[in-house]
Amino acid sequence: MFDIPESVKKLFDTFPLTTYPAIPKTTSGNDEFIEEKKFYFENEKQSQISTNASFSLGVHNVVEFKGQDGKRKYIPSDPVSLGQALILCHKNKLKLPTTSSTNRSCNSIMKVSFHASPDKQLPILIEDDKQSRTIRTISSIIETVAKSNFQKHPYLDAELLVLNDFIDLKLFDLWILCLLNENIDRFDEIFDIDSKLDLSFVAKSLVINNIYSEVEHWRAFRTRNPNLFDYMELLLSTN
Repeated sequence: MFDIPESVKKLFDTFPLTTYPAIPKTTSGNDEFIEEKKFYFENEKQSQISTNASFSLGVHNVVEFKGQDGKRKYIPSDPVSLGQALILCHKNKLKLPTTSSTNRSCNSIMKVSFHASPDKQLPILIEDDKQSRTIRTISSIIETVAKSNFQKHPYLDAELLVLNDFIDLKLFDLWILCLLNENIDRFDEIFDIDSKLDLSFVAKSLVINNIYSEVEHWRAFRTRNPNLFDYMELLLSTN
């Protein structure tokens, strides 16, 4: 082992040692920030019983639209998350979040960064109860849907299987292609980018470049479509 030089030891000995209190897992400011990111599903019926367990669907961003009933509703900004939100509504007898909810459930859609996901892909399903919290990735969600609907019921119509594949993969690939060709000015609508970054072109560019660098790897898009990227690199090299 090496000895610490005496001069260095004296330098560090001159600084007083301070013990700081532990940082709590949640604070009032942190809770308020999280609530601002949440949009709560509505119960279909006024008499629906709330439970101690709840879930949040973590998505890139939400957009507002006017439903057929005239109410302003919130939906995820990407088609894959929208599909999962509708599945959750159907299975849990819920309605999409509205701007003026009168029968709010304990379950929500929540804006999060894709860095919050273990595999850096959204949506994620965050399941909470009194004892634990579980984060399920999109791959886990899709696998669960497949097992519960297709492996248990192999007699389902082949057309339904094709439709499921279209939503899970083809629609996803189409969305990734759109993202890779999207005007960066629209990224604020698709992703929840902090508005404070508008004050710094460099900081915002770094965030957007980080998104671009991850997008092509979602659901192994680049691995499954190597020729597309070979062609793009060829075009860039000839310009």
